[in-house]
Amino acid sequence: MLSCSSLHAQHPIVQHILTEIKLDSLVNFVEQLTGSKPVVVNGQSTTISSRQYQKPGNEIAFQFMKQELQRYGYAIDSFKFSSGGKNLFAIKTGYEYPDRWLMLGAHYDNLPLTTIAPGADDNASGCAAVLEAGRVLSNYDFPYSIVLALWDEEEPGLLGSTAQMHRIGSKGEKLAGYINLDMIAWDGNNDSVVDLHVKQINHSDALKNKAIYCNSVYDLQVTLNVVDPGFYYSDQFPFWENGHSAIAINENYLQDLNPHYHSASDVMSHFNMSYFLRCAKLGIATLAELALDMEEDYGIIEDAYDLVKIYPNPFHEQLTFRTVTKNELIQKIVLVDYTGQQLFEREYNNKSVVLTDQDYLRNGVYLATIFTSNGSYVRRIVKF
Repeated sequence: MLSCSSLHAQHPIVQHILTEIKLDSLVNFVEQLTGSKPVVVNGQSTTISSRQYQKPGNEIAFQFMKQELQRYGYAIDSFKFSSGGKNLFAIKTGYEYPDRWLMLGAHYDNLPLTTIAPGADDNASGCAAVLEAGRVLSNYDFPYSIVLALWDEEEPGLLGSTAQMHRIGSKGEKLAGYINLDMIAWDGNNDSVVDLHVKQINHSDALKNKAIYCNSVYDLQVTLNVVDPGFYYSDQFPFWENGHSAIAINENYLQDLNPHYHSASDVMSHFNMSYFLRCAKLGIATLAELALDMEEDYGIIEDAYDLVKIYPNPFHEQLTFRTVTKNELIQKIVLVDYTGQQLFEREYNNKSVVLTDQDYLRNGVYLATIFTSNGSYVRRIVKF
């Protein structure tokens, strides 16, 4: 795994991630989700002819995507919220803030109610970008936890994402932000306009600004049309409705809506492939940049114990102390052993301090007192 930190304005890891996002991989996912190519689920070859929530292909699509994300090494969770409705989650735990979740999601159910309903743009395109994020990001580690969400029963009224709202926090997690992808492959007038939906809820503006930043810094060459307040008819809305930070990235609905959506003619041959690739890159780059940015709190209210992070603990060769609130600096660190004998004292004026073997700590248990510009904190540390 490649370990990441947020030390550069244009993060080289994000640049590397962008080079690994491939159009042929995105296309392959769309072909499989729309029935153009068979899928192998539980060892059996089958075809997804429709993902409409009452059709057999809905369950096949769920199992196919679960299988793919498992193959990339993610922890898998799911939530059955109705007789047939199931949300799917792939979780990559953060190495510094495992309880802070950043989510990228798309709905996988579709319309119409016909036997054959490809649903290529709506919303195999968004699902393909989420699966591509899973493929590429599996090779990297991030400070924040990344969660890839695939929602069911969006079409009947955002049922899957709405049902999830009461579960947020049930695993002790704090939701830092959500990015929704819904229809990202139609650009009929070839103007490269992408809608970026935001509402002034929590720190949604910070997510919007990160997307704008990514488009500019990584030269993704789309024209962002900020829609504020954002539309209510996709899976970002329940997040806003429940006070969570969220944005949505999608094609230009008002000026250039795909005329084939919700019809059996919503097929991949109508895609603007360059636009599809750039939209997928925008969503994935925004997620990666957010997950690497340890200076932004995204509106998370910290518990007192969380105000200073120490990692890894226990440690062997190197121990890092870091404050997590803005403008709070470490001024001094004092280490004592359990007899009370002081072994180490040093003054600093930094947000982050690294102790190494050069500090000659023997293996054992110590108490560290960290004095900051806002107070002092006592922590137990172990060297082995």
